[in-house]
Amino acid sequence: MISAAGRLHVTTKMSKNDDLTGVAPPIGSRVLCLPASAYRDELAGEMLAQLLRNQGFEAENLPARLKDEELIDRTVEIQPECICVSVLPPTSIAQARHLSSAIHERLGSVTILVGAWSARFDAEKLRERLRATHVSDVAVSLADAVQRVCKMSAAITDAMLPAPTPPNEEERLAELNGLNLLDTPTEADFDRVTERLTKLFKVPIALLTLIDKDRQWFKSQTGLPTDLAEARCTSRDVSLCGHVIANDEVLIVRDLARDPRFANNPFVKERGLRFYAGVPLRGPNGFPIGTLTILDTKPREITRQEQDLLKMIAGDVMEQIKRRRVAETPNTHPSEKT
Repeated sequence: MISAAGRLHVTTKMSKNDDLTGVAPPIGSRVLCLPASAYRDELAGEMLAQLLRNQGFEAENLPARLKDEELIDRTVEIQPECICVSVLPPTSIAQARHLSSAIHERLGSVTILVGAWSARFDAEKLRERLRATHVSDVAVSLADAVQRVCKMSAAITDAMLPAPTPPNEEERLAELNGLNLLDTPTEADFDRVTERLTKLFKVPIALLTLIDKDRQWFKSQTGLPTDLAEARCTSRDVSLCGHVIANDEVLIVRDLARDPRFANNPFVKERGLRFYAGVPLRGPNGFPIGTLTILDTKPREITRQEQDLLKMIAGDVMEQIKRRRVAETPNTHPSEKT
């Protein structure tokens, strides 16, 4: 706990309310503790790291002498499953917010917990404030932090986490169907785009996908295994691109095997996919209809410049789609046949 004077006091003995039965982490789960700014934040982080080691985590605490850029570079090198940012007053929450946002920009999807070690902080209000910076959760005590990290680690289970259905699904599908693209033949113009992406980004797979009601359909692909290339679709339930549609934003996952949403996806476990970067394709009314995606079979990074390039190409593709609206009557979806 934190005293009014700002001193950190911790006991390594958990109370009965802090029981971690059923949420113990897999041995080897990596957690990285980062100081938001000062040496006091580092000390709090070291105490948390020690408690996490006692629970079976591989926990490391980085020193406060490192600059933000160095902290982020080390985080990228270590590739933790979870990051804990420590804030001990008078360090400002704004510094934790800045660091969390910068980490998300480099690593994409990663679990970030902010430890706000003071009674002055309201955890619920902080969660609301920090949500925009991709902070996953907030803890206000060391015991609380250990519990939350254990539960987040245990989220990687045998169950896959499919993408939720967006609230504007009906309008989104109407926009998609209005473009008359589903179930159309492959086209050289789009195939050139996906082939170009594999060369530009040095990846084995690139996709132009459309997310239908129950399926992910490939308008163009380069590098897919033969069975998927011939089928030209997968179930939406296992679609990685469905998460782009659900959130209507760019999705970067440096290592799919370490993301609780994707670690047990069949395309990760059985097909060996490890890296994902997808940009939403938005129709004339702004609804996301599909994605422009690059994939790799090994973890990798993507720079800000590369992300901007992928977005630019996605914009060009969407303009091409809008210009080539098919004049003929849209194909009837199989589910609509009587």
